[in-house]
Amino acid sequence: MLHFLLQLPPAGLPQQAPVLPELPPGPSLDRVRGPVEIPFLETWQIALIALLGLIVAALLGWKLLQRIRTQRNQHVLISPQDAAIAELKSAAKLTAGDDEQFAVLSSLALRHYFETGKGIDATGRTTDEFLKSLSNHSQLDDDARKSLATCLQHCDQVKFAKATLTQTERHGLTESALELIRQCEAHQPATVQKTNP
Repeated sequence: MLHFLLQLPPAGLPQQAPVLPELPPGPSLDRVRGPVEIPFLETWQIALIALLGLIVAALLGWKLLQRIRTQRNQHVLISPQDAAIAELKSAAKLTAGDDEQFAVLSSLALRHYFETGKGIDATGRTTDEFLKSLSNHSQLDDDARKSLATCLQHCDQVKFAKATLTQTERHGLTESALELIRQCEAHQPATVQKTNP
């Protein structure tokens, strides 16, 4: 009991904190690192995402390029008679002071019409060869052949003989060519047009 009483602190004195035992031997706490930061993505993951992004961008660019090329290659198909009528009207408007150019363009418009619309080889022949090839052609009647011959011969006189045309003659030549096209379309069923893109 005496031993117990000796261990009690004297009255009125502050109590001392109990002494902690010494740490066991082991690694030093100065070498302990703080929390390790784990990156959201590894380097190889970033490289893979960048590569996939480049592939997707290349595919989108390729598709866009194809669409642009497709739109450029699309041609508005118009009928041969509409094309010829537009060519004749343009020839009349654009060649106000040049009779020779007017005759060349008007003749070409008619030849293109017969070649694309009627399947008659016209552009590689002289006027006489072209008119002779029409003599047995079933798609043209006699009136249409005569009207075509008159138009092409007037154009040849201006192109090769350097003849001049008055404004009335120019207008009459254009109107007779337009009437010839309308007449050919009225008597014949529409034909299928072959186009080269």
